[in-house]
Amino acid sequence: MPRRLIALDTNVLLLLIVGLANPSYIAKHKCLGGRTVADFEMLKLFLEDFEQAVTLPNILTEVSNLLGQTHGPTEPLFDVLHGVIANLQEIYISSIQASRRPEFVRLQLADCALVEVAKDDVFILTTDGPLHRALLAAGYQTANFTHYMEAARD
Repeated sequence: MPRRLIALDTNVLLLLIVGLANPSYIAKHKCLGGRTVADFEMLKLFLEDFEQAVTLPNILTEVSNLLGQTHGPTEPLFDVLHGVIANLQEIYISSIQASRRPEFVRLQLADCALVEVAKDDVFILTTDGPLHRALLAAGYQTANFTHYMEAARD
């Protein structure tokens, strides 16, 4: 039975969007160094276990800012971002609420907002070690996608 909700951190959502635009763009994107088409394919399979993907304005802003940092065409990337946004449930966590988290200095605003979202039984998929450890310490559902990618390469 699929789990209900998943939120992707910035780097995971970036991989998804670039791969959906064109898997060959993954190798050309400055912010996806070391990521492969196989990582993108694994991400798509991972997402099949969830009913709905959710996101935050903070994450979408970060992804939008990073998306254009490629050695290829950017218009297809932003077209895909637009389509992905239409299929995500967007959740708003106020900046004051996120900044009250004890991890704020270490994790910053977007990651603290993800920790807040995790309180509502949202699974968080990340490549960020400190965020992953903070989620585990708080008892929330999470996976570090980096571990999956590394295990697949071994």
